Amino acid sequence: MRKVCAAIFSAAICLAVSGAPAWASEHQSTLSAG
Repeated sequence: MRKVCAAIFSAAICLAVSGAPAWASEHQSTLSAG
């Protein structure tokens, strides 16, 4: 079970790192749009 959690966790980090810039800009534009 712990290995599954670790795999999901690492995958989430990988996704966050690879999609962070796009998500940040998208989120910021959404916030500024209000």
